[in-house]
Amino acid sequence: MPRTIAVSGYYGCGNLGDEAVLAGIAAGFRSAAPGIRLIALSADPRATQSLHGIEAVHRYSLPGVWGALRRSDLLLSGGGGLLQDATSLRSPAYYLAVMRLAALLGVPTMVFAQGIGPLRRPAVRRAARRVLERVALVTVRDQASADALQDLGVSRPPIHVTADASLLMARPDAQAARAAWEGQGDCVPPPRVGVCLRPWGGVTSPAWMAGLRRALEEACRSHGASAVFLPMQEPGDLRMASQMAEGFAAPAAVLAAPATPSEAMALMAGMDVVVAMRLHALILAGAAGVPCVGLAYDPKVPAFMEAVGQPCLGLDAEPHAAAEAIRSALDRREEEAARIAAAVERLRRAAARNVELALGLLPSL
Repeated sequence: MPRTIAVSGYYGCGNLGDEAVLAGIAAGFRSAAPGIRLIALSADPRATQSLHGIEAVHRYSLPGVWGALRRSDLLLSGGGGLLQDATSLRSPAYYLAVMRLAALLGVPTMVFAQGIGPLRRPAVRRAARRVLERVALVTVRDQASADALQDLGVSRPPIHVTADASLLMARPDAQAARAAWEGQGDCVPPPRVGVCLRPWGGVTSPAWMAGLRRALEEACRSHGASAVFLPMQEPGDLRMASQMAEGFAAPAAVLAAPATPSEAMALMAGMDVVVAMRLHALILAGAAGVPCVGLAYDPKVPAFMEAVGQPCLGLDAEPHAAAEAIRSALDRREEEAARIAAAVERLRRAAARNVELALGLLPSL
């Protein structure tokens, strides 16, 4: 009988970054152990089954989650940034509850390629420490997350620093990249500066957007480049992209949100440089071998950019400094493409370690 693994994450919620994580998990297990059966806990089980070709149950159905865990030999909590209370209390409360339910049913849990934190509220920190002390194994996608666990007081389970699971997705070939751009109508000519933004409270204010628009315009005009705005999650990203593109003083286009992570990576492969806030926009661009400039709205962004040797700007960067960073990336894109490809290959091997460690937790047949 095949071994079964339940996967808990922010799946089926319309976020391409989290879908890229699940796509990477599915690809990693198919490559390493084709007989393993995955069951995702999803907000849209039908969409998850269609997109990833794996079984899914509704994440808020207690009978569904209970049944999935009872049929499973292991729970993977992750990947992605699940254990954080920056956005709300609901996220850590939900994911910790799923881990507690697994423990109640005698199912071991592996925290899988997660980005940990921030966890600021004392009650959340206490709850997280109690639950995480009882898991079988922890892998995190960066050293900052390992440090956050140490600060939290988690010491019993082995902790390994690996890499984000989305890096296990297959890189698109030239034909897939052409098809993705043809599907968008080949809206702007190269060179292309891809731009992936997200709303972030009051930080991404109209004044901030105006400053970034000036930087992008300056860089595009200096290199005869087009700006291509790519939303990773609707409606917020799309609304922001449309606002940035309106009145843009250089060729610009807003793409339709990609239907799949593979399509998103294929579109990234047609960019010359990608400027992004969203972590998985940067990861997908890097996996496609495209130089990047990160916009650090969260510590996970500079952590990844440091790992791949690419520049990262604070959200308070002056427009001229931002323009210079983008211009430099365009000037050095061939050299930087080789650098990021080598760095991503190292990270891909680290991401595969997540799967190897998970398989080691399964009982023998």
